[in-house]
Parts: sequence; C-alpha cells; structure tokens
Amino acid sequence: MHTIKRFLAWTLVVISILGILACTIGVVGSWLINDDLTNRILRILSGAQGTLSSVEDSLTLASTQLNTANTAINTIRETASQLGTKIEENTPLLDKITSALTGGLSPSIDKIRAAFLPIWERVLAINNTIEALNALPGIELPTLTPQLEALNDQIQQVSDAVEQLQADISDLKTGVVENVLVPFLAKIDTVATFLTTLEKDVNTYLVQVKSIQAAMKETQARVPSTIDSLTVLLSILLVWAILAQIGLILVASLYLRTGKMVWEFTASKRPADEALLEPGP
Repeated sequence: MHTIKRFLAWTLVVISILGILACTIGVVGSWLINDDLTNRILRILSGAQGTLSSVEDSLTLASTQLNTANTAINTIRETASQLGTKIEENTPLLDKITSALTGGLSPSIDKIRAAFLPIWERVLAINNTIEALNALPGIELPTLTPQLEALNDQIQQVSDAVEQLQADISDLKTGVVENVLVPFLAKIDTVATFLTTLEKDVNTYLVQVKSIQAAMKETQARVPSTIDSLTVLLSILLVWAILAQIGLILVASLYLRTGKMVWEFTASKRPADEALLEPGP
C-alpha cells in the first residue's frame, strides 16, 4: 500500500509539473495572440461595416427612386382626374400620363428592383458575420431582420400594377376600350398605396441598418479593451491554477519525504516544528 501511495505521489508531481508548464504556456500564449486576435476581430467588423454600407447605399437609392415614383404617380393621378368622358378628345392628357409612366414611374421601379437584387445576399453575409462575432464574449450585436423578402414581394406588386397601368393607357389611347376611367383611377390609387407602403418599409429598414452601423462602431471601439480584459482574466485563472499545482507538488513532496500526508501531522508536530524541537549538537 505504501508503494502505491508513493507511486501516486510521484504521478501527482509529474502531472502538476506538466500542468504548470501548460498554464505557463497559456499565460504567455494569451498575451502573444492578444494583438493578433484584436486585429482579426477589427478586420471582420470593418468588412461587415463595408457590406452594411453597401446595403445602406442600395436602400438610400431605393428611397430616392421611390420619391421619384411618388412624384410620377401624383402627376398621373392629377392628369387622369382631368380626363373627361370623351377620352379620345384628350390625347395630350393621355400623352402626359404615358410620359409620366414610361419616363418616370416605370424606370424608377426598375431601378428600385435593381437596387434590391444584391441586398439579400449581403444581408445574409452580414448576419452570418454578426452571429460569429456574437459567439465571442463581450460582443452582442443585433442582426438584420428578413424583412427584405417582404419588400421584394412589394416591389413585384408595384411592378405588376405599373405594367397594368401602361396596358390600360395604351388601350385608352387607341380606343380599344371605353368607360374604363374609373377602374383606371382605382388602379392609380392602388399603385400609390403600394408605393407609400414600400417607401415606409424601406425607410424603416434603413433606420435598422443605421442602428446596427452605430452598434458596430461602438463595438469596434470596445474590442481592444474587451480582449485585454479577457486576457487578464484568463491569465489570473491560469496563475491561480499554477499556484494550486505548486501546492499539490508540496503536498506530494511532503509525503515522499515523511511518508505522511499533511493532515496527518498535528499542529504541534509539523515537520518544521519537529526540526525546531530537535536538540542541537
């Protein structure tokens, strides 16, 4: 039994020494990678901010084109309201409506659709980056909502409605149909409603993007101090582990020298006390 205990004591010494080496490497290594880790996170944040800026630019472009589209639809509505029952006698007004449709409303919708084409992939990339960053201690960034899918559906609705308006105005000009003024005005109101809703949603999403941009800038400013704090905390834990393992080595060494565990000594018969009580030469 005594041999087994000595073997266990030596094993504890060896394991503790290895543990001390590992903890020491951990302390040194944590400070060596501190700057590199900080720079990597800052680069990731900078890349996400660049992608987010592209999303903001696209949304801003869409918002600008929506203003143009709203101006065009208002012109169409005002002009259409001046049409009389004899539409064939109001060709200049129909030409003005056609011009507003083909020269203002329709191109604006096409530009809005083009602006939205690359946004969805960028939003997915941003959300993936944010989720990866949020896995790190001290970082908590909000992600973008999947609202863009709904916006794409709204753009398609507007586009379809505008195409229908163009077909209707063509029929009015050629006299293919009659008495369609009321339905035509109703369709104009529908397009105007679509545009108003789309503009509101785009501006709401734009506010969300700007909010995340502000959060990223704040996080970027805090990253160096956060990484330093985590490194200090890790170093303290590793130093504590080193001290604990030194204590284990001392306990094992005491057993190897005396054959007793530290708690087997009474307060009055510690090895040091016994050495003091031994008579001198």
